[in-house]
Amino acid sequence: MRQTIAALPPTLTGQKKQAGFNGHVGTTFEYETKSTDNYLGKTVKEYTKTHEIFQAYFSQPNWQFAAIYGLKSIDRRQEEKGYHENETSLQNYISLNKTFTIGNGFDFSLVYDLMYTDGNIDSPYVTGLHTVTVDNSFRPTLTYFNSDWNAGFLFKR
Repeated sequence: MRQTIAALPPTLTGQKKQAGFNGHVGTTFEYETKSTDNYLGKTVKEYTKTHEIFQAYFSQPNWQFAAIYGLKSIDRRQEEKGYHENETSLQNYISLNKTFTIGNGFDFSLVYDLMYTDGNIDSPYVTGLHTVTVDNSFRPTLTYFNSDWNAGFLFKR
């Protein structure tokens, strides 16, 4: 979900100035199987189905600004002999990216991400345990692109 935006020239010779807005709307499905450790330290399988119900991406290259909003439903299940755990949740997320052109192919970006997850956990010992998680991060990125070589790199923290 990291997007680097290149600056457009302020005037387009012989053409009308562009508004510069663009973006997309989309949806995805993701299935994940992984091994995790339970509360006793035993390795168990965990299955996660994620459906990105809606995602909207907006970009304004003249401002060197991009934003992403998404809504996901997440179903996580963990099963082992004598125990199971199911979690269903809804996640809203937003990502804001402001890029600054340094020059000579280098760009510096500041990215802010916010995820709000609201869910319920069911197991043999508890039903409908309500969970709310808020994750946010602020991070810098540095990118370089060389048009002559048609290559570059992205460094993020």
